[in-house]
Amino acid sequence: MNNNDTKKKRRVDSGIPAAAAGDGGIQDELSTIKSIMLELLNQNRTQTTSIQTMQRDITRLSNKCDRIESTMNTKLDGIEDKQNEDKLAANEYSHIENHKLNTLLLSMKGEITELTETCESVKLSSTNMKSQLDSIQIKQKCHEVLLKNQHWEYSALDYWDGDEDVEEEAEDLICKIRNKTKEMRYDNGVGDISINRRMVYHNELLPHWKEFASALEQYQYHLSKETEATLHLNGMELPDEVIDLLSTALKSTYFKKFYLERNNLGQNGIDFALSYLKSNPILKWFAVWHNQINDIADINKLCEIVQSHPSIEILELPGTKGTDVNGYKMLEMIMNAGRSNLDSIDLSNNNISTGGGTYISDFLTTNPILGSLFLDGNILNDRDALVIAKALKYNTNLGFLDLTGNNGISQPFFTMTICHGQE
Repeated sequence: MNNNDTKKKRRVDSGIPAAAAGDGGIQDELSTIKSIMLELLNQNRTQTTSIQTMQRDITRLSNKCDRIESTMNTKLDGIEDKQNEDKLAANEYSHIENHKLNTLLLSMKGEITELTETCESVKLSSTNMKSQLDSIQIKQKCHEVLLKNQHWEYSALDYWDGDEDVEEEAEDLICKIRNKTKEMRYDNGVGDISINRRMVYHNELLPHWKEFASALEQYQYHLSKETEATLHLNGMELPDEVIDLLSTALKSTYFKKFYLERNNLGQNGIDFALSYLKSNPILKWFAVWHNQINDIADINKLCEIVQSHPSIEILELPGTKGTDVNGYKMLEMIMNAGRSNLDSIDLSNNNISTGGGTYISDFLTTNPILGSLFLDGNILNDRDALVIAKALKYNTNLGFLDLTGNNGISQPFFTMTICHGQE
């Protein structure tokens, strides 16, 4: 069987006529394909239409979103504008309120200032009135004392009834004590209560010191703060019984200048002097000349008083170093204590030797307020003078420095040049 016969047999077996299978089969396949293509085309058109519809929906939704966004932006802008308006209104309100508060505060400050000034004025008036009242009371007391003293008589003997060997000195001292006593009783002096007389103590002098102390106690009513009053007792020995009288008399009698010179004071006398310095708030000049201070504790006490004293300006302690006191240590303590308030310090004749120490020059280099320094009659040497002279280049306050009588300084011109503040 050839190929053609085989093909014909397949057509017969498939039920397709052999003649039709040649032409009709192709037409059917074409129709099927065409039908499929139309269906695909219709599906494509449907899909295109769906896509277009979706695009229109997207466009519509996008436009709607734009409108919504625009509306929201408009509303947000409105809200922001409203907030800005509210802030502006709040700021304006706050500004108005702040202005009101500031105005009220200024007004209150003005009232406070006025009340403060009024209060200060009242205080000043009160202080002035108190001062005037105190002055009137003092004057009244002074007049009472003067009236009382019209009948006062000096009760102690006017003559010396003791040792004839000292009669001349004793009568001179008695005369001076009596004259100053009357001066204080009758208030006919200038506030200078000075007695100068070299004399050892005798018991016959005690009645005169009692008269003097009694007048001294009353003298407080005659002294004013403006008076440069002076108490100066020079040369006479002052034993404990006289010191006790003076201590009681001076509790409220304030002199501005206080001198005790060559009185052979014991410990009681030194205590009295330091106590008077401490208790007298107006004392400017404190001098203890050639009355030995034998305890360094007393020097320390003196320094503590000087440091806190409201008025002291001049401190004079020549010849006061006792045998148990180191002169250089004494100098260091006193100069340091008076660094901020003493204008003049006198430490002459105290056997001061630096031993190579430089405290004096170091102190002067710091330029304290000290205007005068007396170190004459000590044991300073050329080296001390040289370093002191160099220190003065840095010191603008010291106007006078006395180094005379120091045997260790061999060149006298040092004293002159140092006094002028030159090297």
